[in-house]
Amino acid sequence: MWFILFAICIFKITCIFIFIIYCVVTFLLVMYNAQTEELKKCIVPQDTNVEEEFPIESRDSVDDKLEILTEKLTEKEHVLQKSQCEIKDAEKVLTDLENKTSSCRDRYRSLMIDLKKDIRKTEDEVRMLQNQISSLSIRREALRSEVLKQQEDYQKMLNSFSKELENKKILFSSSIEKSRHPRYCFSY
Repeated sequence: MWFILFAICIFKITCIFIFIIYCVVTFLLVMYNAQTEELKKCIVPQDTNVEEEFPIESRDSVDDKLEILTEKLTEKEHVLQKSQCEIKDAEKVLTDLENKTSSCRDRYRSLMIDLKKDIRKTEDEVRMLQNQISSLSIRREALRSEVLKQQEDYQKMLNSFSKELENKKILFSSSIEKSRHPRYCFSY
């Protein structure tokens, strides 16, 4: 990332430098419009010859080197573009992954909330059923004690009824015996 920023800054500085050089050359050409020889004398030192300083072979080799450097620059630009595309793809993948992660978190949260609600509801139902069971147990015990009491009352009543029946039987049998004695009826 820093390399890219550094390269961009160097590119901008180079462009500004070239622009300044073109401005100076243009200014000098305008000033010395007809006097190109004088311009050459002002720019190039008097005692040196341009062709002596840069021989033709070295110019060709410089051109070749410039071509090679241009090709390498083009390759680097392609690599840079490819890297930028890969970075964008990686950012998209990371964004998608983050979105999926957050959606999974949201789903997990909603599932946990629903499960907690279901657990609370089930706990309430269990408490209600336990209360019903305990009230039914109490009612069953009350009914059992009432049934036992009624059985005792019934037994007492049955015993008293059988005693009464025996008493009446005894009375009835004694009255039958009395009635077996002949009665005399006098009729006139």
